[in-house]
Amino acid sequence: MDTNHTKPYDVYVFGAGASKHVGAPLANEFVEEGFNRAADSKLWSVNRQTFMDALELIDIVCSTTLCQTLEDAPTDLMPGMPLDRKPWANIEELLTFVQSAIDNGETWRDFPYLRDCLHDFIFQTLHSGTELYDGGVYIPTKDGLRKTKFRNCYDDLIEQAVRMGNNSAFVSFNYDVFLDDALFDASRESLPNYAIAFSTVERGYTMRQKSLEQAHRTPWTPLLLKLHGSLNWAQCSSCNATHLTSSDDYRGFSCERCAECGESRLAPMLAAPSYRKALDIEKWKSVWAAARDILIEAVSITIVGYSFPQADFEARWLFLSSLIHNSNRPLLRLVDPSCEVRKRLRCWFEPWAGSIEEHKSFEEYVRTIQSR
Repeated sequence: MDTNHTKPYDVYVFGAGASKHVGAPLANEFVEEGFNRAADSKLWSVNRQTFMDALELIDIVCSTTLCQTLEDAPTDLMPGMPLDRKPWANIEELLTFVQSAIDNGETWRDFPYLRDCLHDFIFQTLHSGTELYDGGVYIPTKDGLRKTKFRNCYDDLIEQAVRMGNNSAFVSFNYDVFLDDALFDASRESLPNYAIAFSTVERGYTMRQKSLEQAHRTPWTPLLLKLHGSLNWAQCSSCNATHLTSSDDYRGFSCERCAECGESRLAPMLAAPSYRKALDIEKWKSVWAAARDILIEAVSITIVGYSFPQADFEARWLFLSSLIHNSNRPLLRLVDPSCEVRKRLRCWFEPWAGSIEEHKSFEEYVRTIQSR
């Protein structure tokens, strides 16, 4: 695996809690956030029909009455989610249920369509929740106007990692692209090495890469391994070609046909953290294999906002087995607001760690490393 990094690695691992500060919901908050957007779809500019179809699936699985609540609400009053009937399943479990039905050939619902609805539910909920933080201002350059975004903890962390040398590698369980964008900016607009071979790369990326090459700059190519997929990854269901799209448009590629075969619309590459992960896809296996390689070589591992839920058995085993085979006894940093989560991760990983640091938030951890 050519990573363009010097071993050993400082590995940074990100879960949903890391993106909480930029407006992204946690897994157990997705359904409620989506419900609120469906309740006022014009305000949030979301597709109410796909949201209602997703909520209907939730009502069936969880015996809730979310659709009825929205239909009964006065048009001038936005309802809140009924506190006594909150769904017991989170968005990742719902994705797993639907994918299981598809794999089993069940036909009592149009499960491929419902999977599309859930993908749209995820895309639009993430986009509307993070839009404020994903915004920016336009500044004049010699090539015209260029958009600069508002800084966040990802930007600050990557800046510090670059200062400390480019032996850093990044692992993410998040669908959002805040980390991708921070790495793209820090590496002088060089695409991250995702350890996955894309058949096509969206034109905006390739144009910026071309101008970089013409300027004779040698960029740092960061290694970014997204174990659950990404909003800017897509795959063709006919030929299995994978495509990388610009992070500026979360949903654009879902309307496009495959540039390789032209046979079908592209579908997002998203995997739920469950016992039934899409690891049968050969290209996805390369991402997980690369993650194992860097974890075995790591001298430090910083885990920000990922609790390793029980359903994500593959991730828990990946980290545990890698640490067992890591002879460096790496420094382990646990960054999470929950004392219980930090205590549980310490219990799991402490026998193979050299030492352990704990931090209560992403913001607090960034301030700590900035002051060093």
